[in-house]
Amino acid sequence: MQREDSQSRLKEAYHQLFQGHSQQADVLFRALVAQYPQHPDVWNGLGLLAEQQGQAEQALKHYQTALSLNASEPEYHNNLALLLQSRGEDAAALTHFEALYQLLPDYRSAFNLSQAYQRLGAGSKALELAQTAIWQAPEAVFLHQYLYELYQSQGAQQAGLVWYQQLLRKHTQSGPAAYFLACLYESVGEFENARYYLNTTLQLMPDWRLPRRQLIIWNLKNNHALALKHSRLLYHSDPSPEHLLLLLNTLPAPVYVSREAQFENLAEVERLLDKALEEVWEVPDFRLISLPFHLAYQNGNDRLWNEKFHQLYRRLIPTLPARLERRPSQKKRIGVVSRFLFRHAVSFCFGGLFASLAQLENCELYLFPIYESQLSDDPVSRHLQELADSWQPLAMEQPVLAAAQTIQSAQLDLLIYPEIGMDPFSYMLAHSRLALHQVVLAGHPLTSGLSTLDYFITSSELEIPGCQRHYTEQWVGLPGLIQYPHPTLPTGHFTRSQLGLPEDATLYLCPMTLFKIHPDLDACFAEILRRDPRGQIVLFEYLNTPYHLILRQRFEQSMPDIHARILFLPFQSFEGFLRILTQADVVLDTHYFSGGNTSFLAFELGVPVVTLPSEQLKARSTWGLYQRMGLKTGIASDAQDYIEKALLLGQNPDLRQDFSRQILANNSLIFEQTDWNQAFGDWCFQLLTHA
Repeated sequence: MQREDSQSRLKEAYHQLFQGHSQQADVLFRALVAQYPQHPDVWNGLGLLAEQQGQAEQALKHYQTALSLNASEPEYHNNLALLLQSRGEDAAALTHFEALYQLLPDYRSAFNLSQAYQRLGAGSKALELAQTAIWQAPEAVFLHQYLYELYQSQGAQQAGLVWYQQLLRKHTQSGPAAYFLACLYESVGEFENARYYLNTTLQLMPDWRLPRRQLIIWNLKNNHALALKHSRLLYHSDPSPEHLLLLLNTLPAPVYVSREAQFENLAEVERLLDKALEEVWEVPDFRLISLPFHLAYQNGNDRLWNEKFHQLYRRLIPTLPARLERRPSQKKRIGVVSRFLFRHAVSFCFGGLFASLAQLENCELYLFPIYESQLSDDPVSRHLQELADSWQPLAMEQPVLAAAQTIQSAQLDLLIYPEIGMDPFSYMLAHSRLALHQVVLAGHPLTSGLSTLDYFITSSELEIPGCQRHYTEQWVGLPGLIQYPHPTLPTGHFTRSQLGLPEDATLYLCPMTLFKIHPDLDACFAEILRRDPRGQIVLFEYLNTPYHLILRQRFEQSMPDIHARILFLPFQSFEGFLRILTQADVVLDTHYFSGGNTSFLAFELGVPVVTLPSEQLKARSTWGLYQRMGLKTGIASDAQDYIEKALLLGQNPDLRQDFSRQILANNSLIFEQTDWNQAFGDWCFQLLTHA
C-alpha cells in the first residue's frame, strides 16, 4: 500500500507541475522528499520545479541528486544536460548527452548529442549523429532541416547530395528526404535537379505546403507563370492570410501576352491588396519572400501603390523600438545598407558617392552588405570593404530583427538605403527606425511609401517642378549628376554576323530588361518596322526566363505582319552586351521606365538613344543625360515623335554619324562627375551638425 500511495502522490505532483501549478506542486514534492528521500523521481521532479521557478542552481543540485540515486535513468541525464546547456556549460552537457545516447540510442537522443557536438565545434561527429537520427526517423522534418543546415555551415553540400541519394534508395517514399535533397541541389546551383526532386516531393506529399511554397519562390526567379499557378492553387485550397499575401506578392507578372492580360492582372493586384488591408492584421513569424517589384513598370501611380503596401506591411513586419540617442562630440556615422554592394548597377551608380562619404572629415562610413547564400567577392565588393570604416555583412537567412539590431547598435547618425523596393530584406529593415536620419537614393527611382524614411535624394537636374507629389519622403534635389565611371570597353573587332546580327539591316536595339517592354511600346515598334523595310528590332532574352516567349506571342498578335523582324538574342555577359551595343544604329529607350546604366554605356560608345520622358524620375534618366550634354535630337515629345526620331536617325546615316560625333564630343560632361557627391556631402554636414 505504501508503494502504491507514493506512486499516486508522485503522479499527482508531476501533474500539478506540468499544469503550471507551481505552488501546489511545491507542497506535494516537499512532502514526498521528506518521506522518501531516496526516491530519484522525487528529486528529478524537484529539479523540474526549480527550473520552472527560475532557480537554476537548485535545479542543478536536484538533478545531480537524482543521478546519484539512479545513474541509468535516461530522463535524468537529459534534464541535467539541457540545464547545463542553457547555462553555457557545453562540455559538461556533452557528458550527459553521451550518457543519454548510450542508455537510449533513439533518434531524439542522437539529435541532442549531435547538437552538443556541433556547439563544441566537432562538426564531423555532429553530422554522423544527425545522419544516424534520420536513418531511424526518415519522416522527421526537423531532423532534415537540422542536417541541411549542418551541410551548409560546413560547406559539405556535395557530401550531402551523395548521402541523401543513398537515403532515398532505402526510403524511396520519404517526402522530407526528397525535399531537402532538392534544397541541397538548389544551394549548389543545380536547378534542374532541384526542380526534379521538389516535384518528386509534391508527388509523395501533395498536401505538404512547405515544398509548394518553395516551388513558388524558385519559380518567381525564372518561371513567373508557373509560380502564379501554384500560388493560386495554394490560396484557393487554403485562403489563409499567409497564402493571400503570397499570392499578392506573386503579382503582378513581369511581362504580359496582351494589354488585356495586363489590365486583368493589375485589377487582381488591386482587389487582393484591398482584401488584405481589410482582413490581414497579424501573421505569426511573418517574413516577406518577394515584393511587387514589377508594379514599377506598369505606368501606374507608384506613390499610391507603395503607400498601400506599407499600410499593410507595417502591421506584419517585426520592428525594433527606436532607441536612438545623439552621441556627443564624436565622429558622425553614416551607414549604407544594400543587397547590391558588388559589381552591380547600384554600385556603378553610387560607388563614387560611397567613396566620397568615406573621405568626409569627421565622419565614419559603415557598410552593411546583405547577402543570400554567400558574400560576394569581386573587385567592387573588395574596394568598398577597403574604404569603409566598418563592414558588417547581414545574412538574409537570419531574422530581420537580428539584422536590424546589428545596424541599430552601430548608433548611426544617418542611414542610406540606395534601392528600396528591389529587395525584400532591406524593405523589411526599413520599417524600423535604425538611425537618427534615414534616406533613400534612386537606385530604384520611385518612392518607398514608408513613413520611417525621411528623405528621398535625387538630382534636381532630372526632376520636374512640383515633383514632391511623387514622394512620401521629403524630396531633396541636389545639383549635378551621379559619379558614373567610364566603362572598360571591349577589345577586338567583331562583325555583325559574328555576333548573330543581320549585316544588311537598320538595327534598332532595345537592350532593356524585358519587363520594361510595356504594351504601349508595341505600336511604336510596329510603325518603325513598317516604315523602315530594312529595319530590325533587337532585344535580349532575360537570364533563364521564358519572358521572350511571352513577348514573342504578344508581338505575333499585335503585329502579325512584321513580328518576324523582332530578334531576341541570348542573354549576354557584360562584354558581350557592349560588343552588340557597338553595332546598334539606334537604341530605343523604353517608355515609362527609361534606361540608366544602358544609356551611360550607349553614350560612351556614341550610340544615339531615342527616349520619351514622362513626369516621373524613373522615365527621365536618359533625358537628363541629354540635357547635361546639351543635345536634343534623341528626345521625343510624344509617342509619334518617338517613332519619327527613331526613323530619322535609323534611315539617315549622315545625320546619325553627325549626332554620334556630337555625343562623343560631349559625353565627358556625364562621366565621373563629382558635383552631386559634393552636394550630398554638404547636405549631410548641414543635416548632422545643425539638425
